Amino acid sequence: MRREDKAGFTLLEFSVVAVILSILAAVLLERLVYYQEVAEKINMEATASALRSALRLKVAEYMMAGQKIEYEQLARENPVDWLEIKPPNYAGAFSGSQPDARPSGSWYFDQSGRMLIYQVGHGQNFVPDSLDLRQVRFRLVLSYAETQGGEVLGDSPRQALGIKLETVEPYRWFMP
Repeated sequence: MRREDKAGFTLLEFSVVAVILSILAAVLLERLVYYQEVAEKINMEATASALRSALRLKVAEYMMAGQKIEYEQLARENPVDWLEIKPPNYAGAFSGSQPDARPSGSWYFDQSGRMLIYQVGHGQNFVPDSLDLRQVRFRLVLSYAETQGGEVLGDSPRQALGIKLETVEPYRWFMP
C-alpha cells in the first residue's frame, strides 16, 4: 500500500512558526519603543543646545553693536523666541499652566515661573523629578561678580555679568 504525501503545513508546524514570529515581533516592538525614547531624548537635548547657542548669539549681537548687555531683560524673555525657526513640538507660552494640560513630547514656556519646560513623551526610562513630574525644566540664570563677603560694594547695585540656560533640577533619563 502506498501512502499519499500531502503538501502543506501540519498544525504543529504552523503553531511553531506562529510562536517564533510572535517572539520576534515582541522583541522588535520593544526595541522600537526603546529607540523612540532615545530619539526623543536626543531631540530634547539638541533643542536645549540650540537654545544655548541662540543665547550666545543674542549676547554677541549686543557686543558687536557696542551696546550694553541687558542681562536682566534677557532673563525675562522666552528663549524660544530667539530661534529663527521654533521647534515643531513647541506648544507656546502659557501662564501658570498645569503639566497634564500640555501634550507629551512638547515644549512650552511657563510665563509665571519664567521656565522653559519639556514635557516627556516616551519616558519608560525617565525618572520623575522631585515634584514627581515627567518633565525637564530650564531657566535662565544670571551670574554676578563676586564681592567681598557677599556684600555689594559702595552704593552700586548688584549687576549681572552673564547669563546661562540651565536645568532647574538635574534629570535622569536612561540611568546606568
